[in-house]
Amino acid sequence: MLLSLGLCLWLLPSPAAARSGRAGLGPAQLLRKAARLYDAVEYAKAARLYRRVAGHAQSTPAQRVQALEKLAYCLVALGREAKASDAFLKLLRIQPRWRPPPHLSPKVKAVFAEARRLAKAFEVSLGVAYDARAGGIVVTTRDPEGVVERVEVRADPESAAAAEPARAMRVDSTHWRVPAPAGSRIEVAAVAYNAHGFPVAEAGRPEAPVVLEAPPPAPPASADGPPSPVPAPDAPPQMAAHSPWAYVLGAAGAGALAAGGVFGWRALQGARRYERDPGSFGSQAEALAWADAVERDARTANLLYATGGVLFTGGLVLWLTEGDEATGSGDRGPVVVAGPLPGGLSAWVAGTF
Repeated sequence: MLLSLGLCLWLLPSPAAARSGRAGLGPAQLLRKAARLYDAVEYAKAARLYRRVAGHAQSTPAQRVQALEKLAYCLVALGREAKASDAFLKLLRIQPRWRPPPHLSPKVKAVFAEARRLAKAFEVSLGVAYDARAGGIVVTTRDPEGVVERVEVRADPESAAAAEPARAMRVDSTHWRVPAPAGSRIEVAAVAYNAHGFPVAEAGRPEAPVVLEAPPPAPPASADGPPSPVPAPDAPPQMAAHSPWAYVLGAAGAGALAAGGVFGWRALQGARRYERDPGSFGSQAEALAWADAVERDARTANLLYATGGVLFTGGLVLWLTEGDEATGSGDRGPVVVAGPLPGGLSAWVAGTF
């Protein structure tokens, strides 16, 4: 009797052994068990198992993607859309090109659309170009989080689809290079992969490649060829010889303009006193005399402005025309300059005829 009882106790698994057996389930067993719970509409229990698979050290990338997909479905069914969006976002970090099946409910599609919008922040893009200095095709990656582990390139002058993919060599954090012959048209299709082995970006496809032009390298200069002609030194510039009258007229014009500015300022100050403070004059006769003085200053300023403008312009025209003749720059033709004078208009005609 005691022997039979001992055998029964030895054959029954202990609670610790049962717990260790459950804890020792691999990702495949956990996925099968979670699928049964999911089909039985036990979404909360299934979600716990899918989380274990997603974080399991032995899970393959494909198993993690499957677990995160089903976890998101469970969370949507439980009304936890924000957590479901996080699950989809983790899935897209592993497999950026994953898309849900078309038969899903609009609610699940809306949650995935939000996750895909957030995933654009770490989206990878590629660009390809031929670099003659590097001697091949250069692939440029825009990789915000540094997830690109390798780049493969199909390149062929006739058809990229017929070419075998070649692994590009990393140049730096954003550039990869593949040797390619120059002097031909090249069809290119490039794909970037992450550490999980999933494609994250492409530039062209085998059936719709990017076409690059690879110009032939420039021929090297021959050592036995004739020496290049040495260009003759430029002739020193010829200094223009100007008549002193150009400077006299310009200086006189500038002086007249300056004097006109003085008289104009006096006229302006006098007019302001006459208009703003008429009570400052001792008598009407003094006020009228002040007004006459202001008017004289204004007329003098206008006359000086007109005279200074004409003189300065005349000096400038004389300086330009004589400089052209001295330097041999050609016939500039007549130059007409007009300037105002009190009661009319003064015109100057100068130049070479």
